[in-house]
Amino acid sequence: RDFTAMDLCIKPDRLQLHPQADNATSAFAHWLACFEAYIGSATDQPSEAQKLQILYTRSSSDIFPLIRDAPTYAEAMAFLKENYTRPINKLYASHLLSTRQQLPGESWEDFWRALHALVRNSDCQAVSADEHSELLIRDAFITGIGLPYIRQRLLGGGTLNLTATKKLATSLSVASRNVQAYASDRTAPPSWTSWTPPVTAPANSKPASRGSQPNPGCLSAICKACGKKGHFTVEEGTCH
Repeated sequence: RDFTAMDLCIKPDRLQLHPQADNATSAFAHWLACFEAYIGSATDQPSEAQKLQILYTRSSSDIFPLIRDAPTYAEAMAFLKENYTRPINKLYASHLLSTRQQLPGESWEDFWRALHALVRNSDCQAVSADEHSELLIRDAFITGIGLPYIRQRLLGGGTLNLTATKKLATSLSVASRNVQAYASDRTAPPSWTSWTPPVTAPANSKPASRGSQPNPGCLSAICKACGKKGHFTVEEGTCH
């Protein structure tokens, strides 16, 4: 079939953003919407094999190796979605929404639009009044708790109800107290930095020369030359 029958005015750019880029999820969602609109604009609906060929042409040389081995268009597109679409932590998204403030220099219109963008990732669903109250308490607890390590672990929990939030916070608090108690009960290991080994004279050391300090044994001996006590030099017991 003739692919030129598609609307060239909405022909999307080539997909070239790396899947690990910071804005990969949102950029891919926009590209995918444009690509599907381009495919849907064809006068005659393309076959799966033709869609795969179009996908090749709308992928950059860096992205093409990722889908080259896919046998069908559906598998190639599923592979792209798997790599570009990241799972959303709805609890963290809700936390971002509740703590978002107007930035310096940001207009209130931009702030308003930012809140609408954040709420799309939040866990919005029909709940009862009691369930809504528990969600409010959970969000307020995570936002206001003064222990950063507990908040960090709670936000990593994905989707936690109020009971699970309290249970996790309790276990983290108990674990922290146990670690502190264990650290305080441990005795400090002996320090060997100030220990000095005893100094011993080498086995092959020579006697001290004349005029050096006397040998302690000579101080209590009687000199045979003069009869005085301790009147010896170190060298050969001679009299001073």
